Amino acid sequence: MDGIIFEQDPESLAAVCIIEYFSDALKDQIRQNLTSVCQGVSRGESGKTVYSYANTLKEFMVRYDDKKEEHRKGMIGELLAHIIFINYFDYFKTVSPLFNLEERNIKKGFDVLLYHATDREIFYAEVKSGELGNNKSSDDKNIKLLGNALSDIRDKFNKPNDNNWINSLNGAIIALNNKNIKKEVENILEDCLQTSQEKKCQSIDKNAILVSVAYNTLSDKISLSRVNKYSGKVKNRNLLKNIICFSIQKKAYKQAEDFLRQEARNG
Repeated sequence: MDGIIFEQDPESLAAVCIIEYFSDALKDQIRQNLTSVCQGVSRGESGKTVYSYANTLKEFMVRYDDKKEEHRKGMIGELLAHIIFINYFDYFKTVSPLFNLEERNIKKGFDVLLYHATDREIFYAEVKSGELGNNKSSDDKNIKLLGNALSDIRDKFNKPNDNNWINSLNGAIIALNNKNIKKEVENILEDCLQTSQEKKCQSIDKNAILVSVAYNTLSDKISLSRVNKYSGKVKNRNLLKNIICFSIQKKAYKQAEDFLRQEARNG
């Protein structure tokens, strides 16, 4: 895609995406996929006006403008992660909507659920976004974001919380329109819900994608070698069944915000 440098290790699947500029190609991908990403595929393909691109933009901005800056960065980071997954990880199918279903507050539970069509398994993604701190390189900041993602996803896996699994189930129902995949995903999530109720949760039998979105000058780029090295360390600790580390770097989140605002004004 124009404006994007994408690198991936063929063995670990660790990947780095540098967004050099907010290209027309990236804008078009957002236009084409925003409704399905935010509302779920089944609603996005329903053809109903309430789930149109214009209405989804309006709803996104209502939710966005109500948040503090830290949460705005997170919303943009999650949106970019969704869009880039669609384009570069074609063996995954997104099975969760970006919008929180119950209210306009911060989404509860897992950030993104992805279904691996070949392995017929769910991967749970945790997205952490942030700007560079004082005296920190992009690589150092990025590894910290990945570490925060690991800590949070393990907490969600290991601590019984029925709502996480109920929210995931409800999201999958509206996100999927393929009946066979929907049934498989529901079965997996229902088993996880039962495990949570029995207080037998554990991360070692779950698949995770740790996603970092680092906002910083592109004169100091994150490196695939550091991301891959971190991925190897986590794998050696045997904390998860499978893990993929995926890092995105962009100069600032405001470009994406400005684009969405302009789109919303254009109606």
